[in-house]
Amino acid sequence: MGYLHRLKRWLIVTFTNWFVRLTKRTKAEEPKTLNVLNEPIEVFPFSTNSHILAQVTPIGTILWNQSRTEDFSETTKECILRHELSHKKRNPILRGLVYGTTMWCAGGLITVGLSIGLLLEGAPLPAVGVVFALGVLLISVFIAAVRVDETIAEYDAFRYLGEGKFIEAHQELSDVGETGFLTRIWVRLVYPTTDEIITIHRGIQRIQSKFTA
Repeated sequence: MGYLHRLKRWLIVTFTNWFVRLTKRTKAEEPKTLNVLNEPIEVFPFSTNSHILAQVTPIGTILWNQSRTEDFSETTKECILRHELSHKKRNPILRGLVYGTTMWCAGGLITVGLSIGLLLEGAPLPAVGVVFALGVLLISVFIAAVRVDETIAEYDAFRYLGEGKFIEAHQELSDVGETGFLTRIWVRLVYPTTDEIITIHRGIQRIQSKFTA
């Protein structure tokens, strides 16, 4: 059992280190424990100027952008961790659907590119329009799936922190700001605003009160 445990640990660390190298273009630091929740949480720190503050890998390890989070308050760190733990604990089927739509997005981008190529080659506009619309549909499905997943994660963080701390954490996050035009577009597309999460919460409360009245 000891050997199998060490092998499993080696595989987890190795995969996470390579995931950081490939997606963040930097090295992962030694794993460390964060104690901002009621239980210690292991994270794999890395340091870049990326807008990604933390991320759950496909195998469930949590990446932590050390350079961008070290000056955050404990409340904001908890908000980020609660968000990522929600991703980690998500039903595997739902997470599989989100990962699966990544391929849809890739197919959509290829299809949109193909439609532009057909247009430049003089293909009939109706035919090009059909190909382009298919590509946009595939990309839209991916964006919708990611937004649902991010909304659930944000709402889970909201439920743990409460409205006051959630607003406080997001105020600090908004003060940091997002760099890059494309990054701002992506964030707006897939991440709900604080007001949207509060609206969702109050809507759920109204529904619950109707059934419990």
